[in-house]
Amino acid sequence: MAPTQANAAFVWRQVIDLGRSNSKKSKRYRCRHCQKDFAATSVGRPKEHLAASEKWQAKQRQERQAQDNAGYLPSYSEAIQKKITEVGIQHISQDESHSYAYDAAAAVIAGGRPFSLFESRRWRYFFTRIKPGWKPPSRAAITRILPDFYQELYDEVFKRITSSEWFNIIFDASDNVSGHRIVNISVQLPDGPAFYWKTFDTGDEQHTAENWVKLIWGEKQQLCGGDLSRINSICTDTENTMRSVHGLLGRFPELSHINFSLCDSHGLQLLIKDILLLPFFEDLCNNVSTLLKFFSRSKLQLQRLRMCQRTRWNGVTRALIRRYRIITRWGSQYNSFFSLLRSRDPARDWSIRKDVRDELRSQDYPVLLPEAVRIIKDNSFWLKLEAAIAVLKPMNEFQHASEADGAGIAHVVNRWLQIKSKWSEMGEADQFPDIPWDDIDAIFKARLDKQTYDIHWIADALRPDTTGPNSKLPPSVFARVQEYLSPR
Repeated sequence: MAPTQANAAFVWRQVIDLGRSNSKKSKRYRCRHCQKDFAATSVGRPKEHLAASEKWQAKQRQERQAQDNAGYLPSYSEAIQKKITEVGIQHISQDESHSYAYDAAAAVIAGGRPFSLFESRRWRYFFTRIKPGWKPPSRAAITRILPDFYQELYDEVFKRITSSEWFNIIFDASDNVSGHRIVNISVQLPDGPAFYWKTFDTGDEQHTAENWVKLIWGEKQQLCGGDLSRINSICTDTENTMRSVHGLLGRFPELSHINFSLCDSHGLQLLIKDILLLPFFEDLCNNVSTLLKFFSRSKLQLQRLRMCQRTRWNGVTRALIRRYRIITRWGSQYNSFFSLLRSRDPARDWSIRKDVRDELRSQDYPVLLPEAVRIIKDNSFWLKLEAAIAVLKPMNEFQHASEADGAGIAHVVNRWLQIKSKWSEMGEADQFPDIPWDDIDAIFKARLDKQTYDIHWIADALRPDTTGPNSKLPPSVFARVQEYLSPR
């Protein structure tokens, strides 16, 4: 790689131009550091001399030590000069430079890093120390590389899919942050990972069951190359529309072998939503929302609460998690509730602080301050919050379990029944007598019926820990298994 103008100017400043003794001979130069004379026609000869000069190297080491002691970070051009003097000239071919840039861009794209990652001064200094003369790709360069790298990944994933005997397809519809109605498609291979396949915008297309069938049909044909027998199952979210889609697709003879399932994590989130919408939890949810909103908006009051936390917890603070009542985030309520209950004692200390009481007596107090103090001083609020956390905890634990690797369809029924079992234990112990267990049981049964098909129950019945001479299926489960297997 040819030296840049700035690099050349730096090198020429280290030598004295002696001119030509003869017009037919090259110019001669004298090193300012070791006083050695030499002829040169380009900047390459002075660079080589500096790289071999012991006096120059010693001077550079002294300067670097002084800069390091002062915490100085050299500029990109200074780092280039430093490396050149250490190892001499390094030539990089154009193909090699492009190869480095492509690999660096691929690392940024595949890792989900910002395209401007390498434009910072420290990144450039780091790469200069490794490979002087090569500049890492800029945001614009990575943007140009993106289509080629995407096509490379696309071809690799498609090759994995086409070489598999069968696979599962996952459809997930949602709205993105820009309000676009998008669908994400993933493919899961046998005993392997799930690959993200594609995302597309459905635009103004109505999300009816019939339109979903058309959409899914086209994607299936592309993925399996027309051989629908390679599709083992289709998994979607838990909306009513998707259950209708499963019914419509199941009527096609060429799809009669396919198993349909619903996202279990989504189903558990909806169970949490149904329970928290009960009248028993209505006031509690409003009060939790008020407290989290108040402390997130009033930074002074939040800092006062943190001071109370430090006093109570030997200098430690804990955050209040405000991810409450966000669409598709019903599973986050447990964390919000728990973070608030954890801060019960510091919150009570905050409510009786002198500066808080003085503000309450004045006319200039933050909005919601009186309401926040009232809620915190209300013992019934904390009792009901504790009860709500006890109800939510099993659902929160098994929601996370449903999102773990290897959480297959055989574990769905077992997860739901374990939730019911934990609730039954609390009900029998009369631990929280005010909780409307009958209403919760009715909601649970309705949501379980929507969440599971016969395939879920037969998969549960065939798990190794539910089979054997000492295992016996309940009559209701045995009937569902028989019904599922009889036409097949």
